Amino acid sequence: MKKTIAQSPNCYRKLERGSALLVFAVGFLVVAGTLFLIGNKVSAVTYKFSVYDEVRVISSVPKLDVWSWYDNSNFGSGSAKVLGSEVAGNTGIIQNWPHSGKWQVKWKDGLMGWSDEASLEKVPIAAPSAYKIGDWVLTKASVNLRVSPSLTGGVYKTINSGVLCNLKKGPTMADGYYWWGVTCNLPGMTNVMLFMAEGSWLEKTSSPTQNQPPVVTPSGPATLEAYEGGFWTWSVMDPEGGSYSCNKTKWGDGVEDYEDSHFYVQAGSYTITFSCQDVWGAVGTATATVTVTPSTTGNPPPGGATIGGKAFFKPTIAGPLTLSPDQDGQWSLLVISAGVSYTFTVDWGDGAKENFVPDAAANGSTKIATHKYKAGGIYSIKFTATDNASGVKGTAMTSVGVLDQAILTRFAPGTKIRTKGTVTVMNLLGGVDPATNNSAPPTDFGIKLKFSIGKVSDESIPNFKIMGNPVVFWGGEWWVRIAFPGGTVGWVKESQIEEMCPPLSAAQLSSQNRFVEGECVWIPNSVASSLSARGSVPVSGYPFYGDPSPIGTVKGGNQGVLISGPTATNDFVWWQVSWDSGFQGWSVGNWIVSDRSKPRFDGGLLGAPFTPNSTTTIYLSPQGGRVIGEGVNPNGPAVGRWWANTVGTMGWAEFVGGKWWYRVIYTPPSMPILRGWSREEDLFGAGTPGNDVPVTVPSCEAKFIPGDRVMVSPTTFPAMAFSYSDPPGGNLGGDLSLNGRLGTVRNGPQRQNNVCWWQVGYDYPSSRPTLWTDANYLQAPGNNPPQNTTSTPISTSTITIGGITVTAPLAGEIWRVGEMRTISWTAPATIQSVDIQLASGGYIVRNLPNRGTYNWTIPEALLSFSTLSQQQVIYVSPAGTTGQTAPSGVFLISSRELKTGYTVMNAQTVDVRTSASNPNSIAGTQYYGAMGTITDGPSSGGDGTYWYVNYTTGADGWVKDSNLVRLVF
Repeated sequence: MKKTIAQSPNCYRKLERGSALLVFAVGFLVVAGTLFLIGNKVSAVTYKFSVYDEVRVISSVPKLDVWSWYDNSNFGSGSAKVLGSEVAGNTGIIQNWPHSGKWQVKWKDGLMGWSDEASLEKVPIAAPSAYKIGDWVLTKASVNLRVSPSLTGGVYKTINSGVLCNLKKGPTMADGYYWWGVTCNLPGMTNVMLFMAEGSWLEKTSSPTQNQPPVVTPSGPATLEAYEGGFWTWSVMDPEGGSYSCNKTKWGDGVEDYEDSHFYVQAGSYTITFSCQDVWGAVGTATATVTVTPSTTGNPPPGGATIGGKAFFKPTIAGPLTLSPDQDGQWSLLVISAGVSYTFTVDWGDGAKENFVPDAAANGSTKIATHKYKAGGIYSIKFTATDNASGVKGTAMTSVGVLDQAILTRFAPGTKIRTKGTVTVMNLLGGVDPATNNSAPPTDFGIKLKFSIGKVSDESIPNFKIMGNPVVFWGGEWWVRIAFPGGTVGWVKESQIEEMCPPLSAAQLSSQNRFVEGECVWIPNSVASSLSARGSVPVSGYPFYGDPSPIGTVKGGNQGVLISGPTATNDFVWWQVSWDSGFQGWSVGNWIVSDRSKPRFDGGLLGAPFTPNSTTTIYLSPQGGRVIGEGVNPNGPAVGRWWANTVGTMGWAEFVGGKWWYRVIYTPPSMPILRGWSREEDLFGAGTPGNDVPVTVPSCEAKFIPGDRVMVSPTTFPAMAFSYSDPPGGNLGGDLSLNGRLGTVRNGPQRQNNVCWWQVGYDYPSSRPTLWTDANYLQAPGNNPPQNTTSTPISTSTITIGGITVTAPLAGEIWRVGEMRTISWTAPATIQSVDIQLASGGYIVRNLPNRGTYNWTIPEALLSFSTLSQQQVIYVSPAGTTGQTAPSGVFLISSRELKTGYTVMNAQTVDVRTSASNPNSIAGTQYYGAMGTITDGPSSGGDGTYWYVNYTTGADGWVKDSNLVRLVF
């Protein structure tokens, strides 16, 4: 059925991100999942409910009418009429948005129609499944944080992708979303609780690395005389690359100030304390000890100080920040104190020391000192001025970076680099942009995540020319000018970046994964098409058309850095890569290669000729996984042989099922052209050593097997435990309350988003009979052990609920239309009458005397149900109640005859035969629930009638008719 945006909760949930809701140049507003457009103006409407909400009749309304239409027009059918009524407490599921004050509801008893909003209320919601308080989640796209848990709550802040947030409160349900109170790992927000809508742009993650305080490193004199001025410097580095502020210095003698110089009046040992605080509130502290000896001059400071304080004078030194080797540098040495005689000493930091007699000046003493450095590096310069009369000393320090050819070559313009961790890109260093002399600083700068790729930049900003090299020295460190994709150009610390592809460590090389974190990868040049990168691993159907949408594409020649993986889904293995295009996303590994894991043949052009040394098989598709370039299923049959020493053409290579495969075309002299796929080892010979290592993918515990009966844990409402996609993980929904509901395992497990999922065919509701379900919310009925210790496809145990036990139909039976079959049960004598319901087809009989049996003629109409509805369960419950429904075993309903062309399903696991009459001619096994088409038969097998079935996947062959159920679409 075609759905509009207003009818699909999955549509409007995707829009609760921080991105502007502007589509096709027209404004749309999303409120409770509904868009309204009037001309070019947006109108906001707030609804009491959302589609798929579970509602009930309020207690003050003894009877609620259910109408065929929302008003009296009832187009095409005359006037609207009352279809029936619901009593207080009855529940149903919202099906459509309101009209004229009425909502369309599908009620639990099967009645569906329009009812007054004023008589409805939401069914209270317990805690959703996939998340719990205390979990950490990672934002996958820009997300709105709101001041209250609803779409009408004001947006406090929009946070970018990659932010860690901690779930503190919730969830609450509003406007079709589950809302969580969160605190996020951002400056100033670690103690501020805001509200975030739960959705597919979140995924669970581990708690963040604890914020580290700034690292403070002091430098200054270890000894002083009393009354001698000492001068200290300290470098501060925040491990996360963030900003910080420093507190007053505690000098150890009771004085606290922001000065960098101090003197002491008494001999002794003093501990100096320096501390700085980052934006998260973490304080980094460092101490230094200074030993003070008695004054050798005996001269107290002017005014007769009794406690320590600011030094008498402070020398200053000023000079170039950056030099080249053997380049003369000039430094100005200065003490502003007229009429005093000084001696100057400079320790240049390269082993050289010089004494100077300063020039006398009216405003103090000055001297220009010159020095050159032979080798590149960072040098610390110490300038000491001594009062010749009193012997009091003062010290000033600076540093210089000597820029040699080695670092210029390492960071030559255009060189690719990657970040070692999260870094801050600076546009100003000390208030000046070295590239532009503080004119028109870069317009885009900020945070870059680990393994972000950029290149050294000497590009000019419009109308301004870069000045000097893209490497500068400031604050005791080298800084490199980096251009990141998307327009971010700024300065990054040299210590926070590294070459694009550093050698792998021994630990990385020993990994059994195909790739390892930090490994350089690329797309071969022979790949003509583009490869999508997505914000998370796709999980909806065929992954190139399902959620999540691509965040970018890469083509042949693109480079990247491996972040994490592998994750397997949809016959593909996915890896998270930081690409040089500027985005970090998940890509299929078929076209990703590295120095350790690449094909042995890459001719660079499609159609390159090749001659194998031995005959090789050509397959329709690779065995063990799907290829990117073709839509065929994996494990295709052999289409022919490529004979040794004959020429064919090689196409691109893809890594499938742990092996390299090549797209080949072979034109034998007298045979049709063969197009398909051949294994690398077949083409090159088994003796050729491979350069790939096995791909390891986390597996799930085999908790169930197909055919097991399971029940959703009745103690929780798993709002995110269900997925409508195949395989699971996308299109998550918690719209339908399946608390305590029974179903049969059809497939699984599959691992996605750190959750093991099982595909379950539920007995009810029939509108969505098959859902992928989080294994954490599944249990065997009655808390019995999982039924995976036997080959029996369906558990034969009965279940008693409310004292009622259904004894027929039994699990695994086939009831055919037109037959009269007996439904039987046991129930307490206190139950006077019962209702009997077919899970997928409504009530069989109501208000039946409780006599333990009912003869039912199975109607032909049941064959019109969809494929999945052929799996049936009968419920028996006390008449007039909606709870305490006891289920029968899962049985099957089929037509009375089979013939060629019919679509059929296995009623149990069977061995298919290549010959109907030979029980030993086993072609393979087909499990319960396997579907196919009858293409031949009937044929006698000695023990019954057999039909030849062409199954959707796996072995085809002859199967006994009693094991087959006809499916009607």
